[in-house]
Amino acid sequence: MYDETITPRPESHSAKALLSCEQEVLDYAASSVIVRLGGLIGDNRNPIFQLQGKLIPNPEGVINFITQRDAIKGIEAILKLPIEKGGIFNLVSPHHPKRKEYYEFVSKKYALPSPKFQEDKFVHRVINSDAILRETTFEFKDDNLLI
Repeated sequence: MYDETITPRPESHSAKALLSCEQEVLDYAASSVIVRLGGLIGDNRNPIFQLQGKLIPNPEGVINFITQRDAIKGIEAILKLPIEKGGIFNLVSPHHPKRKEYYEFVSKKYALPSPKFQEDKFVHRVINSDAILRETTFEFKDDNLLI
């Protein structure tokens, strides 16, 4: 379980660069805000379209997605905070179905061929959005991603 208080341990070059940029922003002013979005999905935006014909890794792991609508509403809620209020906010749906369950569901929803999964090591990483729920009046509208 990962929330905003957990120190990230990036492995890839790009993730290390992103964390470095976040730290520079936070060092600039105490009221700086970092928004960490989950995978962004919407009516015409879903990773299943790019995964067609590929092996999907970690089928027993969970997804950490957010709908476009909730992402926008979450950012709006953060912008309404007092100017001196800063920090890190995860924006990820509270619904974390297994990757296999999710991708099979959306394949059927969009009438796409059934996905193929790579039976590899199991990584279970759940990102939560406690800070935004605690610090704002924001509520997720799309808290079930299997609809």
